[in-house]
Amino acid sequence: MWLTIFWGIIWLIFLTRVIKHFRWSRHKFLPLPKRPTVAKIMAVPLNIRETVEDINDFIDRLNGHNKKMNMAQFWGYLAAFLAALSSFIVSLVTNI
Repeated sequence: MWLTIFWGIIWLIFLTRVIKHFRWSRHKFLPLPKRPTVAKIMAVPLNIRETVEDINDFIDRLNGHNKKMNMAQFWGYLAAFLAALSSFIVSLVTNI
């Protein structure tokens, strides 16, 4: 009986993690808007366009890494969820 309750709680926990990481893998950070401007800070001209492009390249790489990381965690938690669910079902069947 207690083992069945334990496995029921465990598979619910893993299910929430599966859903969370799947949703997080779809999230993307938005790039900065591209405006062709030049700024002067303390009388030194700065090309804002190059800086924005560099930041947007970083954001693109960050989005790719976040997606890969969250999908890897999704598949790991999915495997753990299926194992816990099967243990829950087996403990239900054997307790009857």
